[in-house]
Amino acid sequence: MLRAQEILNRLGATRHAENHPYEKLMILVDYIAENMEGNENDEANIHEVIFAARKNISETILHLESENNIKHTTRELCPRVRGVDQKDANMMMSMFLLSPETTVKMMTEARLENNDDPELQDNSEDLSEEEKAYQQKVEAGKRAQYERALKLLSGKELAFAAYESVQGDIENDKLNLMGYLQDDIPGKNPIGDALESCEPGFFESVFRTTSKEYKNFKATFEARQKGGASREELDGAAKAYLMHKIPGYKGDGLPTEEQMSKLSGTSRNRALLCLKTLQANQRSRRYEEKLNIINTVAKSNIEDGGLTDTFKQMRNDNSDLGPLVNEIDNQPENQAKFQQNLANDVNDNKIQSNEQGLSDDNDPVLKEEDIALE
Repeated sequence: MLRAQEILNRLGATRHAENHPYEKLMILVDYIAENMEGNENDEANIHEVIFAARKNISETILHLESENNIKHTTRELCPRVRGVDQKDANMMMSMFLLSPETTVKMMTEARLENNDDPELQDNSEDLSEEEKAYQQKVEAGKRAQYERALKLLSGKELAFAAYESVQGDIENDKLNLMGYLQDDIPGKNPIGDALESCEPGFFESVFRTTSKEYKNFKATFEARQKGGASREELDGAAKAYLMHKIPGYKGDGLPTEEQMSKLSGTSRNRALLCLKTLQANQRSRRYEEKLNIINTVAKSNIEDGGLTDTFKQMRNDNSDLGPLVNEIDNQPENQAKFQQNLANDVNDNKIQSNEQGLSDDNDPVLKEEDIALE
């Protein structure tokens, strides 16, 4: 089954990363092919998996530049990797940042057409008949996996853009919060476990002494997960609870370790969840700003490589609104209206390159002060 947390575990850390960004991209391609179920779960989870992987790979790019003390301006998004042409790797990374699902689909297609997966290559010389039969069985299984993945990824350009437009900031906050929580609450569901640790005890439930500040934070937190509250509203609710529990804290910045250490029990669990929510949201804002910067660099790389029209055609060819429209509304007139509105967004470049609020600089570069995520 495709799971965002599992692909993040496969990709590994973004700081001092063991895997190169391009290698991580190849890990993502293989992960999707190898972990599909061939049912509705794949459709339900593919956007979240791709979104999480792009976040991990983008942060790896930012941290690699920072860790290597880059003192000059650069337009290389992909440090050198053995066995891969640097220009090709940089171009593929640029495309992935701007159009992740379509790029992964293209790379999956290459697995099948170019036989660049060692397990899909013909190494049958000097093999016994039994070994040849086994190899053919393995190859057939691998090909079937990539063919299913190719089918899943086909037609997803606008569907992913719509997902990102609606869910992007929420998913970013959630992934960052999970990262902050996992040190204290390891497991598959750190957010759910954190909320459970904040539940009122027996006497608090009986006497109904839960503060209105925590009730408001929990309600806002849960609404945020469903898109019913903004990041700013959640920040306000978190700070209100912390001001309620911590004498002297006025909501400016974050509470100190000394202030937090004075809390205990359920109150401390709640305060920690509020604190880490604020930290996660801060990180989201920084990441979104940095992603805009490297997206500008990626767009210029494609333009300089003379691939603007090719890239646009590739994305257009991978656009199919049928399943998405049917899920939203079965009325033909509403389907047509939704499709036109979303198509207009693309034509206006609202979702083409994630370029909201970007500079129009004709020669964007990635500067040292731009690359550190924190």
